[in-house]
Amino acid sequence: MRRKNSVCRMLPGLAAFIILAAICASPAHADGGLMIYDPNAQLWRLQEMNNQLCVINHDKGEERLLLSIHTDALQGERAVWIFPVPAKPDGVTIDVFKSFPILKGHNVERLSGSVIDGVFSYMRLTQIYSFPFAGKYLPVFLGHYRVMARLGDFEGVDVHQRLEKMGLTTELITARDGTRLADYLTAKDLTLPPDIKSVFDEYLGQEYSFVISWISDVEKFNQEAKKVTEYQYRYGGHDQGNAFYSLSVSISFPSEKIYFPMRLTSVYGDTVIPMTVYVTKYVAPEISLGKSLRVSYLINNSRYDVPEELKSFFNGKTSLKNQGYTEISINAPSRLLTEDLWMTEKVPAKIAFADFIFRYFWAWGVAVFILLSCLSSWLAGMVAFRKYQPSKVRFALFGLYNFFTLIGFTIAAHRLKIDDRLTRKTEAPQPKVSFRSAAKVSAAISAVMDVSILGFMIFSTGTRFHPGHLLFLAVAFLIFFLALFPFVYVFMNNRHVRNYVLLFTAFFMVMSILAQAGLKAYSWILLGVNYGP
Repeated sequence: MRRKNSVCRMLPGLAAFIILAAICASPAHADGGLMIYDPNAQLWRLQEMNNQLCVINHDKGEERLLLSIHTDALQGERAVWIFPVPAKPDGVTIDVFKSFPILKGHNVERLSGSVIDGVFSYMRLTQIYSFPFAGKYLPVFLGHYRVMARLGDFEGVDVHQRLEKMGLTTELITARDGTRLADYLTAKDLTLPPDIKSVFDEYLGQEYSFVISWISDVEKFNQEAKKVTEYQYRYGGHDQGNAFYSLSVSISFPSEKIYFPMRLTSVYGDTVIPMTVYVTKYVAPEISLGKSLRVSYLINNSRYDVPEELKSFFNGKTSLKNQGYTEISINAPSRLLTEDLWMTEKVPAKIAFADFIFRYFWAWGVAVFILLSCLSSWLAGMVAFRKYQPSKVRFALFGLYNFFTLIGFTIAAHRLKIDDRLTRKTEAPQPKVSFRSAAKVSAAISAVMDVSILGFMIFSTGTRFHPGHLLFLAVAFLIFFLALFPFVYVFMNNRHVRNYVLLFTAFFMVMSILAQAGLKAYSWILLGVNYGP
């Protein structure tokens, strides 16, 4: 996933940007939500951020939510934000990381279309002569700080965990009501407006905890945040001379469904705050916002080596390959975000189909190749030897020799004498043509092809003939001769096998093209798979 994208901007539930609405006269910024305390002005103001990143990993009833803020150096004394967690505090774990996962994904529907084209292109490569037309598709293949004891009490607010790391203090708290929570924040020099207190009360009436993160030492945070690992630059697309500042907070909690806090954003009224949530599996949101909500299903088809400190976030995995994930983008007026975002693992049929096409291309590709090869051989045998009672089953099975390319298929047809063994032909054998005669014909054809191709290259590029072209002529001639000789020898010696091979390759090419188009048309029309341009 590219870090240049503004991800999880204005994280719902950040008390910082809510406080801004009550204290500061300036409007909310779409690319920031981190509040910083300015001691000179003696007020909290919005710290502009380059972007925010959010990744959710849900596995076996446990959700791990990782948030990261990327910003220029912070200025001021303190910074803070807060968000709710739908779990009791004894099941929640908080942590702070310097690393953040990097997922470079491609749309799974479009990727599956490229895989289909690539698989059938490789099938047609077995016919040798299709090689110049297949180049377009060749590149397709390619620890927690857990403290369970209560750490403090502030008149109705319980602090269950406290973690100090990278100049950041992160607390896990519960409160009896919105007033107690407001008093707790006021004691930390924060004042909540009345409208946000009622929203907090809705959470406090249920089994919710709150995670509050304070940048208590901005100078230390700036120093620590500069220590970005080399892989983040190399794979994240950042210029070495343009450093960014990283802060990642991890929250783990039990949850049967996948959760992302969004309700607190409603206090922004008609303001549109773009948000993007990434989930490391295919999920469907349980919310309807019309065109304001967009769901994309992606696959990270490059290898990602998980940093040591993030292994717990990814369930102990050391590397990720072909990781499917969901991107949920929301661009709706904040007043419409009256519910949190819940997600379930209900995958649309078209996404399941596209994912299967991508992940199991070897399995279905080989199965289709066998089917097309056997069917083509059977049809060719029935036509070429229709007068001689050909064996349907044996001709169908003979199609498996197509695994050795058309060259191997042709040689096997001649050496195994299929015109005699797989039919009831009683005609006298055709007079044999010598290897020398076949070699002369092959050499003549190769020479014509060789000179023709070189002449076209020189003519189309406007270059002059030079000694380097002699090497090209020699290599190309050898390749052409070796490829042509088996066909020329067999075709000159047995017209029945010649007709059979020509029919076979014609049937195979046509059926592979039809199968490719049919597979994409079926999934497009019936399942709605969008293969893109």
